[in-house]
Amino acid sequence: MENKELTFLGKVWPKGQNPLVPNPGNWNKRKNIPWGLTFFWPIQIGIKRRESERYLKNLFQTKQIEKSYLAWVNGRVEREFTIEEPIAVRRDYTSSKHKVEISKYGKFAKTIFRPKFYNESLDSSLIECFPITGRTHQIRVHLYHIGYPIIGDPIYGVSNSIAQRYLDDELSQYERVEATGAKRLMLHANSLQFKYKNIYKIYSKMEFKCEI
Repeated sequence: MENKELTFLGKVWPKGQNPLVPNPGNWNKRKNIPWGLTFFWPIQIGIKRRESERYLKNLFQTKQIEKSYLAWVNGRVEREFTIEEPIAVRRDYTSSKHKVEISKYGKFAKTIFRPKFYNESLDSSLIECFPITGRTHQIRVHLYHIGYPIIGDPIYGVSNSIAQRYLDDELSQYERVEATGAKRLMLHANSLQFKYKNIYKIYSKMEFKCEI
């Protein structure tokens, strides 16, 4: 999709690029055609004007970009619910390999969860997640906190030894499936919505419902 100022390019981002963090941009002046790229997982947005780039970066920084994710969890989730639990970065990993934890000393964090589909044969639920704030591992730790760790999560919801082996890159794919239920984290960026003259709502084309 393209207009005079924005081009939506797909889902791949450079290795090491932090999802949902704006790229500083790459402006081409050789032909007097300014352009830049700002990456929003799973969408790449080509920006053709500097003022457009500044505007979109400000939307991100002021948390005016709405994001949703899809996650598979074990068990049946029947009702929409909201979690408001503060999240703090851990400083000591002796007792747990979790990067963050629910703590009264943490920063305010809020996530809305909405059930989408229940797979009876696998006893697993597909839920849509709407992070109102943007804390590290927010969706993962909020779901873990209420007893619904995301399927495939090698950190939250597994033993310390499994988590350590994963962090040391020693956990085989077979062992990960045995411990977590999947060979990868079953969390997927689903949609992105922002206002730029018009309201844009962009959805991932992946059929994540079929990924489990």
